[in-house]
Amino acid sequence: MGKPKTTQVNKSSNMSFKSISAVTIRVGTAPNTEDFIAHESFLTARSEFFRRAMNGNWKEAETRIINLPDDTAKAFACYINYVYTGQLPTTSKTTSELKKLTEDKFAYHVDDLYEIIFGVFVLSEKLQDITTKNAMMEAALATAGLIGIDGSTRGPSYDVVNAVYNSTPVGSPARRLVTDMWTELSIEFIFSCFRYLHQGFVEDLGKSLQNARKPAENILVRKGVAAYQEEMKEG
Repeated sequence: MGKPKTTQVNKSSNMSFKSISAVTIRVGTAPNTEDFIAHESFLTARSEFFRRAMNGNWKEAETRIINLPDDTAKAFACYINYVYTGQLPTTSKTTSELKKLTEDKFAYHVDDLYEIIFGVFVLSEKLQDITTKNAMMEAALATAGLIGIDGSTRGPSYDVVNAVYNSTPVGSPARRLVTDMWTELSIEFIFSCFRYLHQGFVEDLGKSLQNARKPAENILVRKGVAAYQEEMKEG
């Protein structure tokens, strides 16, 4: 599956939105807040959250400052970059460049992509921005199709999975996607991560693995009773 060209851009092209006059979005909690300034129309055109905040019935409509104390500046910077440009501030690599990366560097690159993509999805869930949520699902699927030097692909880490489950409602498309991604992983790997996984994810993954299983053969019949009996010692 090819990478959608509308979801990635070199980090050097990352736009700054801190000097455009309109609405101020204050991200984080004091004293570590960061302000972003964006056109109101860009935000309200796609986000129900921003539409309600600026509809005249809330103090934000008067102060023109919208607080997002529970979110990170990194996630919002990526979100606003996508809103304005249709691109994420990630480092793009060609197929040949990816195959030149060591396994560790490939893993780091893909993990970074997943962290950004699902971070933007989680924020878009809160902001009720369906357009961006759908775009992030497309970007995540494209990332799942990236191939490393050994011909392998890579799914999201359990840190990313846990972040998704901690910040999205039951039935979220992102939950369904990370569950399907992990369903394709080896059982051995899944068990090695089991104690670190969000309980809701464990339950969803268990159901998905059960549904994906081939009809089990009758192992007892195939092995026979001898497989469960001890051999008699002679003498």
